[in-house]
Amino acid sequence: MEKNIEVIQTQISQTNIKAPFSGIIDRIDIKIGEIANPAKPIIQIVNLNSMFAKASIAENFLPFINIGDKVEILFPTYPDLKITSTISQKGNIIDPGSRTFWIKVKFSNVNEKIKPNMFANINLKSFEAKKVIYVPSNILAKDVTGWYVYVAQKEGNNYYAHKKYVKLGNADPKYTIITEGLNVGDLIITKGYNEVSENEKLTF
Repeated sequence: MEKNIEVIQTQISQTNIKAPFSGIIDRIDIKIGEIANPAKPIIQIVNLNSMFAKASIAENFLPFINIGDKVEILFPTYPDLKITSTISQKGNIIDPGSRTFWIKVKFSNVNEKIKPNMFANINLKSFEAKKVIYVPSNILAKDVTGWYVYVAQKEGNNYYAHKKYVKLGNADPKYTIITEGLNVGDLIITKGYNEVSENEKLTF
């Protein structure tokens, strides 16, 4: 009888549904008298105070992205809204299809403007360096010797184009850091760089 009472008490406790967090009931999916099914949602609860944004990051950034890194969250729906937060979680598995890992950023939802499933853009910093030489990525060219840029060198009263071979560092779509090959003061050709050739006389 004690065993039966224990089973009945367990069954009774399962008739009460408790939410794991506080929030607002946004939708009710079941009616009074309807049989509950574990595969069917009963209610939808929303907590708009504390939310998170989730994003997929290319695996080559894995060494540079860490929990606690500062990020900026932007929302296309609210162009003037920018939220600063930190990475709270980082995935440990690379998705074999997309070759990405996920990050999660928790943030406070000011005035509850942000709604679940909205699109967001997350700006994060994968690399930081000071006192470096960098060039526009589009002016870099490559031949059998390696990567190079054209610089203007003065010879007498005229300037001539010359290749300078360089070693590349970190890059983004706009700029590339040069670790070797260029010096402060070099006159790098950024306009008409694809129209000059070695030892060509330049006009300004």
